Amino acid sequence: MGIPAVLYEIGPGFGGPPAWWGDARALAVHNARAMLQINTRDWRSRALAADDAQAHGRWDEAQPWLEQALPLSGGDPDVAMMLADNDVHTGRLEEARMLYDDARRRSPADPRPLLGLGLGGADRGRHTARGDHMAARRERDA
Repeated sequence: MGIPAVLYEIGPGFGGPPAWWGDARALAVHNARAMLQINTRDWRSRALAADDAQAHGRWDEAQPWLEQALPLSGGDPDVAMMLADNDVHTGRLEEARMLYDDARRRSPADPRPLLGLGLGGADRGRHTARGDHMAARRERDA
């Protein structure tokens, strides 16, 4: 019985940067994911890794990053909104509603909390005009 062998052809691009290296966003996400392993208090890297997960529909993956990032950031409003939106997508409507309500109190002129409440129906099951509109849009686009 012989020893298994691995055959690999070294082509002209061997040792060069990967294709995504020229994509600033992909490089930033790559660096952020590396920082997650090095610095346990780096909330910006957690938020960026979560943002990337959300952009690819991986809401459950984003949840712990955002739950860690929010207190580390000192309650950064953008991180709070990301967590609230993520809560809606993962079915944590009560948690989302509390975050949206807090954001609305802190910054009454910011429309995002009201949009989030309507989009997710996170206002304790009461349907808002925005929520009804978004539900119809989701059905149409499905």
